[in-house]
Amino acid sequence: MVISDKSPKIEEGRLPEPWTGKARHWVYDFEVERFNVFDKDDEPMGLLLDDLDGVPIIDGLNNSTDFDIPVFKTRGKKINTLVQKLE
Repeated sequence: MVISDKSPKIEEGRLPEPWTGKARHWVYDFEVERFNVFDKDDEPMGLLLDDLDGVPIIDGLNNSTDFDIPVFKTRGKKINTLVQKLE
């Protein structure tokens, strides 16, 4: 179960690693009820990356980047979505 009392926010400026440059991007911080719930093999966020990959998104929300296909890409080439486990 995702636990969050905050809405996603839009940020302007430097992109998070591993990307370079500046752009408008969305950030969503949340917690989950249990530790390691998204673990898959040796990948701490593997199950979440699998679930998000290919999910349609709404393009044109004041984005500074155009998407070839408006979906979350978390696997393969042209990844456009970064998922990080924060400690």
